[in-house]
Amino acid sequence: MNQIENELVLFEENIAKIVIESEDSMYCPPAPGQEIR
Repeated sequence: MNQIENELVLFEENIAKIVIESEDSMYCPPAPGQEIR
Protein backbone atom coordinates (compact mmCIF):
# COMPACT_ATOMS: atom_id res chain seq x y z
CA MET A 1 0.00 0.00 0.00
CA ASN A 2 1.47 3.34 -0.98
CA GLN A 3 1.30 6.64 0.89
CA ILE A 4 -1.67 8.04 -1.04
CA GLU A 5 -3.75 4.89 -0.53
CA ASN A 6 -2.86 4.84 3.16
CA GLU A 7 -3.96 8.47 3.59
CA LEU A 8 -7.18 7.73 1.69
CA VAL A 9 -8.01 4.88 4.08
CA LEU A 10 -7.44 7.18 7.06
CA PHE A 11 -9.57 9.86 5.40
CA GLU A 12 -12.43 7.40 4.87
CA GLU A 13 -12.18 6.24 8.49
CA ASN A 14 -12.38 9.87 9.65
CA ILE A 15 -15.45 10.46 7.46
CA ALA A 16 -17.11 7.34 8.90
CA LYS A 17 -16.36 8.58 12.44
CA ILE A 18 -17.79 12.02 11.65
CA VAL A 19 -20.94 10.47 10.15
CA ILE A 20 -21.46 8.29 13.24
CA GLU A 21 -20.95 11.26 15.57
CA SER A 22 -23.30 13.43 13.51
CA GLU A 23 -25.98 10.72 13.63
CA ASP A 24 -25.61 10.56 17.40
CA SER A 25 -26.16 14.32 17.64
CA MET A 26 -28.83 14.35 14.88
CA TYR A 27 -26.73 16.83 12.87
CA CYS A 28 -26.50 16.18 9.13
CA PRO A 29 -23.40 17.81 7.61
CA PRO A 30 -23.58 18.79 3.92
CA ALA A 31 -22.24 16.22 1.50
CA PRO A 32 -18.86 16.96 -0.12
CA GLY A 33 -19.45 19.41 -2.95
CA GLN A 34 -22.87 20.34 -1.56
CA GLU A 35 -21.73 22.87 1.04
CA ILE A 36 -23.93 25.89 1.61
CA ARG A 37 -22.72 28.66 -0.71
